Amino acid sequence: MTRPFDTHHLAALATLAETQSVTETARLLHLTPSAISHALRALEREAGCRLLERVGRKVAFTQAGETLLRRAQNALREMEDGRAELRALSEWGRGRVRLAAPASACGRFLPAVLRDFQDKFPKCRLELLTVDTPDALSMLLDNRAELAIGIEPERFPEIAVQALFEDELQVIVSPQHPWAKLNTVPTAEFGAYKVILYSRSSATTQLLERHLASSGASLPEAATEVGSMDAIKEMVRLNLGVGVVAPWIAQDEIERGTLAGLSFGPPLVRRWAMMWLRTRAQTLAETSFCSLCAEELRHFGTAPVSAKT
Repeated sequence: MTRPFDTHHLAALATLAETQSVTETARLLHLTPSAISHALRALEREAGCRLLERVGRKVAFTQAGETLLRRAQNALREMEDGRAELRALSEWGRGRVRLAAPASACGRFLPAVLRDFQDKFPKCRLELLTVDTPDALSMLLDNRAELAIGIEPERFPEIAVQALFEDELQVIVSPQHPWAKLNTVPTAEFGAYKVILYSRSSATTQLLERHLASSGASLPEAATEVGSMDAIKEMVRLNLGVGVVAPWIAQDEIERGTLAGLSFGPPLVRRWAMMWLRTRAQTLAETSFCSLCAEELRHFGTAPVSAKT
């Protein structure tokens, strides 16, 4: 790999282009004229060609010198811009927070937290990345996100976890479904009906599979995957299968009677958490965002909704 030019030498070249004087260049850079002359000769050795010529008392740039000067000016400008950005990041309330969270969280309980955070840190750039929990964990580990909200993981010692709330999953069915008048899911019959899932690889589905296995049941192989909660609710309403959702996903439909909700027995509980990489020091903005989430969501967890009397 070619050794890069010395930035001090490039600064001497760029300043000389402005002053046209070795003495004035030395004064501006707080060096001696001999140090400037030495830097320019060293830069010519690095470049392997003459960069300057004496024309009377002035210094003229050769064609090679003009070419290197343009590049040097651009490089020095980029470095100064980078220095300014780093200074800005060190100021209170500036910076960037990348948050990975499921789409359901982004639409339901995060907007209030985002509003409070932006009021407190108006100069901080917040990037919201909508992904499911497994992908959110990967983004933390790959340094593609600073924070993540999702289902509390197992066997991830690299991830620090702050509990937020719990919710209890329920089964939703069409009012015409044989289970519609029941209060509790007949677990042994679960595999007899088509199940409509958000994603087979999601943390919720993995939790569901473990819960069913503990009761000697399992998901049917022909489960349908639909990456939209609204689509799942509509397909269930049309009696195309049964769905498994959080209470806050189908609360309105259950209360209106367009869907029926059933509890699992024993309850199927998810634990939601804020997560970040354990080895990474949090910024003030990240710590504040975690605190706002904990405060806003501590009463969010809900039990299954039922419109049955």
